[in-house]
Amino acid sequence: TVVQDVQAASLGGARFTVQAKAYVLACGGVENARLLLLSGPPGGEGLGNGTGQVGRRFMVHIETPGGEIAVAKPFKDFSFYTNVTSNGLNYAPFRHRFVTYAGLSEATMRNLGLPNIKLMWQFHYRPGMQTIQALRGAIAWRSNGHRFADIRAVMSDLGSASSYAWRWTFGRPALPVESLDLGFTFEPTPNPDSRIRLGDETDALGQRRVVVDWRIDPVDRVHARTIARLLAAEVGRTGLGRMRSLLEDQDDEQWPDGMIGDQHHMGATRMSKDPVDGVVDQDCRMHEVENLWIAGSSVFPRAGAANPTLTITALALRLADRLQMVLA
Repeated sequence: TVVQDVQAASLGGARFTVQAKAYVLACGGVENARLLLLSGPPGGEGLGNGTGQVGRRFMVHIETPGGEIAVAKPFKDFSFYTNVTSNGLNYAPFRHRFVTYAGLSEATMRNLGLPNIKLMWQFHYRPGMQTIQALRGAIAWRSNGHRFADIRAVMSDLGSASSYAWRWTFGRPALPVESLDLGFTFEPTPNPDSRIRLGDETDALGQRRVVVDWRIDPVDRVHARTIARLLAAEVGRTGLGRMRSLLEDQDDEQWPDGMIGDQHHMGATRMSKDPVDGVVDQDCRMHEVENLWIAGSSVFPRAGAANPTLTITALALRLADRLQMVLA
């Protein structure tokens, strides 16, 4: 199959046709699949979709609360880690301005057959943090609207204020951490039943709108529980504290409240060696269309656990080099 031309239209009513030697579809993790399903002969399965793979294995990262760690040493120096607090307090005590994550080692993932994971936590401080904030405000001598309220708060809890002042003066970690609230971002298993489809409603241009049928493989819940157990064992082994997991339920499909899929749309025109398993080859060219390439996260065969932007950029640069050779 060869693309002869592209018919385009705008919301303003303009319609035009584009002809080229090579075409690149780069409309995002959902729209790439939608436009392919809309293309091709009327009544067909869509352009380059002879094996029915267009739209399948749609993936987003699984984000879920994981539990909490009660720390053994409340004044431990966590300065390398994120400065986000679950108390909702406007206070950033740490020196660094970047977010760090923990994850599994490559050997662990390979030996246990586990997916990638991105683990972060929020600091939940012990009572008295509000007093410390007030002390800092009083020292800074804020505007009249807060000055006297700060002083009253400090006077009502001199113990917390004096402890903070003493530890801060001598350069020691000054903020007592009560617990670490865990958040997990999991790599999903590519599920052929998780799909981008076309619905019956149409858009302003008369084209069928997309329907997202996102489905999670039950094995992902099993993997999540296994990873939580590995983390709990490591927390105890290192003496960091004790972990309470929210993933210990034996129901392989029940996730903790608050589980969501993130905004990273991937996999609906996946890369594969065999056309039976995907839509594009290793150069991002469609298996069934000689002059059509696809760019973006929709070609990802796996989702990983990190943001996809750098991988999208790397694939785009490689595709540009390939097209330069084709068009030379």
